[in-house]
Amino acid sequence: MTARALFNGQWSALSEATFYVFVPLGITAVLFNPRAQAPAELLAAEGTGFDDDDHELVAVMNSSGSRSVNLASFTFGASINFAFAGGTLAPGERAGLG
Repeated sequence: MTARALFNGQWSALSEATFYVFVPLGITAVLFNPRAQAPAELLAAEGTGFDDDDHELVAVMNSSGSRSVNLASFTFGASINFAFAGGTLAPGERAGLG
């Protein structure tokens, strides 16, 4: 953040600071490029199978012991490219993004 103050008609020098906010939302699991289905799994699925990408996911958890986390402002960028539509996670609650 950068700021200046106006005092008695004069602007102060530019002041710059960085602030960090603790957010109790952590990534608890990443499943990337899961293994292909075994023949027995294909038979159990009656031949329909699945695309390996269908089972890629990232799991997150609210590690706070006392407060809910509003997910509306959280996004993943770069290679995940995901933005939460909203909602909240209660303390200890998990969510899977897939």
